Amino acid sequence: MSDVTDRRVSASEWTVLPLWVEDDDRNVFPDELCEKNRRLAPLTVRLVEALGPVEASSFSSLAPGATIAKHRHHRPFATASLCLGGDENATIRVAGKSRRYANGGWIIFDYTQPHEVVNEGKEARVVLLVLLERRV
Repeated sequence: MSDVTDRRVSASEWTVLPLWVEDDDRNVFPDELCEKNRRLAPLTVRLVEALGPVEASSFSSLAPGATIAKHRHHRPFATASLCLGGDENATIRVAGKSRRYANGGWIIFDYTQPHEVVNEGKEARVVLLVLLERRV
């Protein structure tokens, strides 16, 4: 897992293991790293590939008590977020509406809308993120 170090989060609170990255992130996570990570998770790779055209995908872990500050993205994609672990005290707020993460549950949202994640739980919130082409 690699630390995400930007204005949205404090150091070492948010880590990701990228499988594919969107063009904007290739300078941070090179293709060679993603290829190596895909070899570590062949079943996940097959499942993600079965979804159809995918722009990006990664495992994402947010530490207990951490927050990913409100932000939005400029490219027109939907984010599908599958909760893999954590307690039910982690939430995402998208365009003013909150949803709780539940293990095994999907949260799908338009990532061009303002969104933030808060983990008030005692466990790391772990999800599989998949960026999909947004179809209207």
